Amino acid sequence: MTGVEEDVGSANPRRWRDLRVGAAIAAVALVGWFVVHRSSPEPEVVPRVVLIDSAQVLRLPSTSDPRLVLSGSHQLVQGQFVTAAADWMTTYPRTPEGFLLRVIGSDVSHGETTVQTQPASLFAAVPSGEIDTAGSNFHSLTPARALARAPARAQIASAPADDSGEVELPLEAEGPFECGQTGTIEIGRAIETAFDPHFDMAWGSGHRLRRTIKHASAWLDGGMSVTVSATTGGTAHCELKPIVLVEPSLTTVVFIGHVPVPITVGLPVSLSASAKAEGTTTASVGAGLRGRLGLEYTDQAVNGIKDVRKERPRVTPSTSAAASAEATIGPAVALEVGWRVASLGKLAAVAKIDVRGGVSVEYDAAHPPLRTCIPFRVSGSIEFHLVRRKLGPLNQPIYGTDLKCVPPKSTPDR
Repeated sequence: MTGVEEDVGSANPRRWRDLRVGAAIAAVALVGWFVVHRSSPEPEVVPRVVLIDSAQVLRLPSTSDPRLVLSGSHQLVQGQFVTAAADWMTTYPRTPEGFLLRVIGSDVSHGETTVQTQPASLFAAVPSGEIDTAGSNFHSLTPARALARAPARAQIASAPADDSGEVELPLEAEGPFECGQTGTIEIGRAIETAFDPHFDMAWGSGHRLRRTIKHASAWLDGGMSVTVSATTGGTAHCELKPIVLVEPSLTTVVFIGHVPVPITVGLPVSLSASAKAEGTTTASVGAGLRGRLGLEYTDQAVNGIKDVRKERPRVTPSTSAAASAEATIGPAVALEVGWRVASLGKLAAVAKIDVRGGVSVEYDAAHPPLRTCIPFRVSGSIEFHLVRRKLGPLNQPIYGTDLKCVPPKSTPDR
């Protein structure tokens, strides 16, 4: 028995020694792991978006030089986004348009940080989010994000807004215009618009993490009244190019997370006219409508939004010759979300709503009487500039009618 025990013990001395050495090494390694991880700090979380104080901006990037220069030392890494709010309302603006840029690289030297940048998309910096401007008026933009801040506000004086937020644009008459070699067309027009623009949009990640627009809508609450007269003389034959009468705009900034997003509303009012007449033709109309007009994008389709009330129209036509003429006037409201300067960021969405009203005159001596109508036409479009692709513009007729025709359209006998 003893001999067998001794034989077993004497046959494995090296094995037991190796096991003891291995256990000692494992114990040392385990103690070292605990020491290192207890003494080392928690890993630093790198923020996705870094908000820069406009006062620290020494130089903005341009299309020829994509460098952003900041005062002080900023630890920025490739792939981060840097952004700053527009400060055009300050005495000495340094970032009048704001910016949203992707960091390609950065270098700190002599108390300044030079950042190599690329213009960035809102959809890349904020993978899922929501914008909603619905509220009491245009200036009460409501960012639907947990980290939202109160928006900075500004307004161009040429487009004053009243307490309701509606923008009024009164215009007076003007003319005449040459219409062919021997003819003229004189267009008297007065327009008063009072529109409160709204925009909302929600986005997120869809199939294969591609950015998708869940829904979006743009609409106008308010109305427009027009008084338009068209008078032709001589042999008039022309189609006037649209004439921009006034082009005000309003801009505000709303924070989505840490990103200050500019929203610009342009309100250019233009006049269009055409005529084909022999002699003198005059027609004057007055009409208007109020309500809600716009468009909505959902389920990858665009539909019109319309809920209108018509004002009582007025028509006073006269003619002494065969003629056809039309004159329309109205605003083409454009809502732009994002950065319009290419080197400072990218547009996220653009919605346009074109509202036009006016007068249409038709007279054929072979088929009298003179017919004068008040056409109102509303159309819209919307487009989205996603991270790697553009969706749209998606065009949609919204509303079209003749508020009144004198005489009315004849009804065929049944």
